[in-house]
Amino acid sequence: MGTNDKGPVFGDFQFEDYRTVNSDIENLATGMMSLKMCPEVEGDGKMWRFVGLWSQNRPEWAKTLLACMHYNMTTVGFYDAMGASQVDYILNQTELTTVFCTANYAKKILEMQEQGMAHRIKNVVLIGVESIDAALTQKGEA
Repeated sequence: MGTNDKGPVFGDFQFEDYRTVNSDIENLATGMMSLKMCPEVEGDGKMWRFVGLWSQNRPEWAKTLLACMHYNMTTVGFYDAMGASQVDYILNQTELTTVFCTANYAKKILEMQEQGMAHRIKNVVLIGVESIDAALTQKGEA
């Protein structure tokens, strides 16, 4: 543990000011709506907008969650302990078309699609990625 002028630093962490974070959140929320990444679906007599979120805790995870709140979108979280059939069941129940995830989970989604699952997923948005694997991009575009 080290210190800086803002207090103790625990590991590799970078502070962001409120204005920057808020701008990121607003831009993401507006982009998701303008690109129609979260269409309305009916459930229990109510209209919903679902967005999938599959990642370990990280800043992008929190920003995505907050961006969804801007337009009353409901985030659907997926976890390591879930198997492909459990994830597919949730995807079918929610009819969500977009999942924000890290590269390792994007690979799982694409593998699921090869097996005939996750057929509603149209958008896989990679978060926390500094460089994109060309093979993953090619597989996703297919």
